[in-house]
Amino acid sequence: MTELIDSAAEFGRPEWEATGATRPSDLDGPTLLVGTRKGAWLLASDAGRTAWASSGPMFLGHIIQHLVLDPRQGGTLLAASRTGHLGPTVFRSTDLGLTWSEATKPPAFAEGDPHDRALRSVFWLTPGHADEAGT
Repeated sequence: MTELIDSAAEFGRPEWEATGATRPSDLDGPTLLVGTRKGAWLLASDAGRTAWASSGPMFLGHIIQHLVLDPRQGGTLLAASRTGHLGPTVFRSTDLGLTWSEATKPPAFAEGDPHDRALRSVFWLTPGHADEAGT
């Protein structure tokens, strides 16, 4: 079962704080996705990079190893996270970080792995091919 996480309640609402822009839709320039040991942020600018707005923190206190925007679906973010004692997991948002769902099965080596390996972190995420929706 996929658990839907409301970022506002659990991880802090990713409100946009504008500096020089009236709203994020005014920002038609680059967007920076930032993952840190303290959470995740989105930074967006206008084409001239004179006005910026930030959104976050999301996953405050979690280690975000990788944050990526899925180019196949506008607004879909993937986050590779290590949540302290619970280990590595992957989160997905289809609304630019307002809500998140956690992977139903965290990444791991196959059960009965002959080398008795344990996964310590997920450091890279890659969305599936254009014809593989949901992958």
